[in-house]
Amino acid sequence: MCIRDRDTLALKYYYQHDPTVAPYAYSNVPGFTQKLDAGSQVFSINNTYLIGSNLSTQETLGFLREKLYNTNEQAFGPQNIPGGSYPSASMDTFGSTYFPGVSIIHVLGGSKVPGIGDTLNIGPGASAQGSNTGVFQNRLQPSGNGIWVRGKHSIGFGGSYSFTQLNTTDRRPGTGSVASADLGQFFQGAVTPNDDYNVTTFLQGDANRYFRANQLGLFLQDKFQVKPNLTTVSYTHLDVYKRQPANNRYQVQREAAPLRHESSLLSSWCKGNEVGA
Repeated sequence: MCIRDRDTLALKYYYQHDPTVAPYAYSNVPGFTQKLDAGSQVFSINNTYLIGSNLSTQETLGFLREKLYNTNEQAFGPQNIPGGSYPSASMDTFGSTYFPGVSIIHVLGGSKVPGIGDTLNIGPGASAQGSNTGVFQNRLQPSGNGIWVRGKHSIGFGGSYSFTQLNTTDRRPGTGSVASADLGQFFQGAVTPNDDYNVTTFLQGDANRYFRANQLGLFLQDKFQVKPNLTTVSYTHLDVYKRQPANNRYQVQREAAPLRHESSLLSSWCKGNEVGA
């Protein structure tokens, strides 16, 4: 869109939503379908302004949002399992109404066939532990640059800044997982604390984490046409990066900002059909 003869404005927006449904992503039995919600949005404003015949500038403002979160259906909850003394089935989930899932690690026990998995997951399972977790990210990034032509010099300059938010959401606290070594122990009500990373546990605490990062970049470049067949390019680049460590609170102490500086001089020449650097 041309605002004026020397001023051009461009607006862009991109939206993507990819929800998926997987009946057996976590469970080997039906009723615990995984629902994965994934999507992103991108928005940008780009402005190009021609100040003069030898000087032009470009400014850009971009915003990005991404999400990935998954849950699972519940065919039944722990409250639907009848209680009582042995041999009646019962499950105590410390007041939680979420069925944590049960993993029978070696259904065949000692008769396991080498190379063939024999784990039975009823519900989310004790090994995956991926349900009710997700990642959300936002990024805001303005930038600007310009080109100034002065005689045999073409000088480029500019900078960019980005602010990134990364939130990892974990709603598993208040739920748990149950694992039993084999089918015989499962029928006896015996559980295992850890067997091939299958654990019996009840999660507590705040598992959400928040990351923040700031990054600033500046550059200056000079392209000099020494001769019609000889060009030199010199540039310098500076990066400033500051991040906040992971925490379960938004207000955390910032770490020191590391600096990175690069400078270089390049040259190229052309003779006939040969090009060298």
